[in-house]
Amino acid sequence: MRGKNLFLLITIALGVSVLGVFLFFQFHSKKTEKIPDESPEVFMYDDSGDELFCNYLSYEDWPQTPFFNDMVEAYNSFVLLNGIESVFDVWGRYESGEFARKSMQYASMDVLRSAELKGLFRECINLGNRLFAVDSCSYEYEPFVTFSRCLEKLDSTLGARFNVSNYVEINGEMYWDSLNNETLAKDLIDNYQCKKITGENIESKEATHDIELFNKKIKSEKNFNKKCAYAYTFVYHVGIHNIDLTVIEELLDDGRYSHFLFFLWRIWRCGVQLNDEEEGLSTWSQIPNKLYNEKRHAIAVATLKHIVDHPDDTVAVNQFLITASFDNILRGGGFPMGNEIITELFYLGLETFEED
Repeated sequence: MRGKNLFLLITIALGVSVLGVFLFFQFHSKKTEKIPDESPEVFMYDDSGDELFCNYLSYEDWPQTPFFNDMVEAYNSFVLLNGIESVFDVWGRYESGEFARKSMQYASMDVLRSAELKGLFRECINLGNRLFAVDSCSYEYEPFVTFSRCLEKLDSTLGARFNVSNYVEINGEMYWDSLNNETLAKDLIDNYQCKKITGENIESKEATHDIELFNKKIKSEKNFNKKCAYAYTFVYHVGIHNIDLTVIEELLDDGRYSHFLFFLWRIWRCGVQLNDEEEGLSTWSQIPNKLYNEKRHAIAVATLKHIVDHPDDTVAVNQFLITASFDNILRGGGFPMGNEIITELFYLGLETFEED
């Protein structure tokens, strides 16, 4: 995923495992499938263009300095790029050029100030519309090849232009020290000797006690960063399938900043996709990126406000940029038998891929 390639998140995978290598190389490309005759009206499950190309930042809302102008330009650029990639994804999955062309009409250059970036996006959009004149094609089809290369160039350009190293000095040790949840949540881990809850013991008295304890500590803690550290620890203690998502959602909507917000947003996104009746792991499941990006926008605003008040917080700058740049959930990509929430669960260490 884009965020891990651009910034410090390369280490999130927690080491290269055999499974990780297998997932990447074996499933890097997908085959487009026809829509089954018995499938429902599939487009009801996808965000339309007005829902993908929205939730931008306004330049006027932030200090008029080169740094904050760049932060807004970065955020809006990645909204556009994610939207285009999502439209491309839907076109490839459902083979509807009409749906893709209508969606691309909402990709506006007015949210950018850079003439160079406007030109790159305009070229990419024009090439996309040329491709979307057809409903499907082979991988060798010239408009498909040209558009794919243009997307790669745009992705690479944005990655270089808005790399965190262009704005602050930060190293891995500094970064992970700021995210040491075991230190911040030490009172829970040590004092209560919490053991990891699994599906086998979720109904036990000990599990009930621990879940109630975590919820109580999260709600009562006054320090917001520690509150978020409790929540982060809570997820890995009880498991993604057993958490109350409203607890995390309240933190995302709080308006205050924590180094953990980016990770909590990714965890919450996984939880919604897993636990809702309409969402799921299938390539046919509903993937409400509009909903996910509304929360992305909320924590991006909270982070940027924090940077205004704490301009020397280099970790916050990093967190803003990876929040801005991180991918939407796509139907195709890293796993051929489901949407990309599966690989996201793996990268977050929230899924062991064990058989039920």
